[in-house]
Amino acid sequence: MASVRDATTESAIWHHLKDEGMGLSRTTIQLLLNEASLRPFSGSVATLGRQHIYFTWDDFRQFARKADVPVKTVIVPELHREPALSKHRYASDGSILRGLGFSDCVAVDCSSYEDADEILDLNAEETPPHLQNRFDPVLDLGTMEHVFHTRNVL
Repeated sequence: MASVRDATTESAIWHHLKDEGMGLSRTTIQLLLNEASLRPFSGSVATLGRQHIYFTWDDFRQFARKADVPVKTVIVPELHREPALSKHRYASDGSILRGLGFSDCVAVDCSSYEDADEILDLNAEETPPHLQNRFDPVLDLGTMEHVFHTRNVL
C-alpha cells in the first residue's frame, strides 16, 4: 500500500508531466533535490531514454539553493540538445544530473533516435555484461510502462 506521501508525490509528478511532457520537470527536480538533501548523489546514473529538461541551469541552481543542496560544478553547462527546448535556454539532462552529483550519466534507449549512449532492448532476457551492476540508480520517468516484459526491466 502506498503511503500518503507516495500518493501525493505521484500526483504532483503526473500533474507536472501532463503539462510539460516526459522528463525532468520542475516538480521532478524538486523530488530529486529532496532526496539529495537526505542522501547526496554520486557515482553513475542511467536514464531510460534521454530526459527532456524544462528549466535553465540558473533555475536549477536556484532550486538547489532553496533545498540546501550543493550543486556540483559543471564546467560549462550544456543546453538541451533539442532546439525547441534550447531556445528557452533549458539545460541538458547530463548537465543537470552531473550538477546533482553524478560523475557518469548514461542514457539507455532501444534506438539511437535520441542519441542514446547505450542501445538496449529492455524486453531482452539478459542485460549485457558491461551494463550489469554499473549504475547506482536507474532513473525511469516514463519508459517502463511501454515495455512488454516488465519483469526483465526490473
